[in-house]
Amino acid sequence: MLAFQESLFKTLVDTTNFSVKRFYFIRISNLPPIYEYSRTSIGQIRSFNDSHALLQVCGTVVRTSSVRLLEKSKVYQCMNPKCLHKFKISADPELGNTLSMPKSCPKIMNSPSDISSNISNQKKNQCSSTSFRELENERECLVIKKI
Repeated sequence: MLAFQESLFKTLVDTTNFSVKRFYFIRISNLPPIYEYSRTSIGQIRSFNDSHALLQVCGTVVRTSSVRLLEKSKVYQCMNPKCLHKFKISADPELGNTLSMPKSCPKIMNSPSDISSNISNQKKNQCSSTSFRELENERECLVIKKI
């Protein structure tokens, strides 16, 4: 799908109102029954073979949650004037998709003389700043609804 978008984008004469979307969602409806992708109950979906696969489940939805915004990742920038490193913090699904605030800047600031340094020297050269700012326009969010 990304390759299709990029090839279409190259054919456009005026690209001012268009851009290539890296993240997108597709909703498929009225899919004909296909035995190998069809499941008769939610309990059959839990196997490892079904993860990251398109499946079809027939049934009646009894309960749904409200539509929510889920923050998938945030990008922070170090406020140390010598560093200004940008880094991404991703949500951890095992911890309820929570985003933890970074404790310190992860950038290792090597000087040219420290190219062959070992791990202990890298810890000495690590930016230890604890002040960051969130870059709002680089946040990744998902709109979700539990069924």
